[in-house]
Amino acid sequence: MAKLITAECLTKLITLYKSLDDNERIKLGKEAQKEWFEVVGKINKTRTREKKDLQCIETFIENVANGQNLRPLKMLDVAKGAFEKHVSPFLDEEKRIAEKTVSNDIHPKTFTERSTDTFTQTSKGIAERYQSIRHSDDISSQWDNAYDELKARYTDKDIEGILLGILQKAYLKCRKEADRTLNALITSEKEIIQGSRAGSKGNIIQEENGAALALLKQYIHVHAKYAVPRMQKTFLKTKLMKGYTAESFSHLTVFAQDCVEVCWYMAVEDPPIVLDTTGPGSPFETALYDFYIKKGSKIDQIVWPALRIFKSGLILAKGVASGK
Repeated sequence: MAKLITAECLTKLITLYKSLDDNERIKLGKEAQKEWFEVVGKINKTRTREKKDLQCIETFIENVANGQNLRPLKMLDVAKGAFEKHVSPFLDEEKRIAEKTVSNDIHPKTFTERSTDTFTQTSKGIAERYQSIRHSDDISSQWDNAYDELKARYTDKDIEGILLGILQKAYLKCRKEADRTLNALITSEKEIIQGSRAGSKGNIIQEENGAALALLKQYIHVHAKYAVPRMQKTFLKTKLMKGYTAESFSHLTVFAQDCVEVCWYMAVEDPPIVLDTTGPGSPFETALYDFYIKKGSKIDQIVWPALRIFKSGLILAKGVASGK
């Protein structure tokens, strides 16, 4: 199992700096320098702003370790803000993955029974399945097949927009259904424990006990595969595009079903895997996207969004976009 990065000294230095004496600061600063190389080596620096923020933290740590007082104090608020924005979510995700792995070791049957599809077992597997819908080295992907089926009716750019729209619509529907399912489980749990129907005022998810909430999320995760056929059937009843019928667009139907399946598994991860929200006109970050036909310094159109491990988190899979 990969080593868990906790960065305890770094966290203590950033969060408790003002309450530490000089010797404690220097000692923590030197330890934090060692931890920082592990952290920065795994954090995906995709944008210029992120790189500047991380550089600020590194400079802060270096100044503290060298025994300086004035400069670190002036930098503290900025360094702390950068830490909370970029490093804290990364450390939370490290902890979540470690806890998930330990739970898997303790309860192997629970996890092996959750699905016959190996891609649902890990975030990496979900990402690979997500990528395979758009591109396959061996055979035509479902995206390719759907694209070819629409060629006679639409322009290339319109087809790209239709397929992207189906993916995004599937993702939003799956996220909404995952939240609805969790709320229903919480309500049922309270009804069983309290002996009467629980009220539904306020944010019921936020009000739930942390340990109980984790178990309910795991329950959904374990049984996710059983909801896929229902989710696909319901989704195909929506208006995928003008003039759509399953009989007339068989490849588009399969594409939509595949989008629903992978988006559902993304939605029931804890925290959910998310579609990157970079849009047209944004700088073209090659760490996030591969070029599709046209290159350029800015994004013209998203063809297939990148995946993030959670909102504003690490990149799990690169996307595809046209440049301009």
